Amino acid sequence: SSMLEALSTMLKATTNREQTAFITLEEELSYTDAYLYIIHERMGSRLTIIRDIDETLLSWQLPRLILQPIVENAVEHGAFPNGQSTITIRAHRADGQWIILEVENDRILSAVDESKIAALLDDEADGPESSVNIGIRNVHQRLKLYFGPESGLSITNTPDGHTLSTMHIGTKPG
Repeated sequence: SSMLEALSTMLKATTNREQTAFITLEEELSYTDAYLYIIHERMGSRLTIIRDIDETLLSWQLPRLILQPIVENAVEHGAFPNGQSTITIRAHRADGQWIILEVENDRILSAVDESKIAALLDDEADGPESSVNIGIRNVHQRLKLYFGPESGLSITNTPDGHTLSTMHIGTKPG
C-alpha cells in the first residue's frame, strides 16, 4: 500500500490537475520523497538519503518538478558506483537574494559527462536533445525563465570526488 501511495503522489506531480506552475518547496519535497521511496524499495539499504533542508523555506514557492528530476538524475547517473550510494539533498538561503537547492551523489563526472552537461546547459545551444537528458535542460531553462538570467542549474565535481547539482534560484521571479 505504501508503494501505491508513492506512485499516486508521483502521478499527482506529473498530471498537475490544478494547473499550477508554482508549488511550495514542501510539496516538491513530497514528490521527491515519493520517488525516493520507490527507489529505496528497489535498492534497499544500498541507498542512503541525507536531507539538510532549511525549514524556513518549506513554504517558499518554486516551479513544479524542479528538484525531483535532479534527484532522479543523481540516482540514474550517479548512484551505485560501488554498490552503496548516498544522495544528499540541501536547501538553504544565500546572500538574502538566492535560494540554493543542491543534490549531491557519490560519483565523479567523467570528462565526457562534463562535456555533455555543458552542452545541455549552454543557453546558446539549440541542438537536439535525447529524452534521457531533457530533464536537466528543462530545469535549467525554467529557472532562468521564471527567476532571471542569473538563476539556473550547474552540475560540477566536488573536491572530494562527488557530483554536485546546484540550482541558484532568485527569491523573486524575474
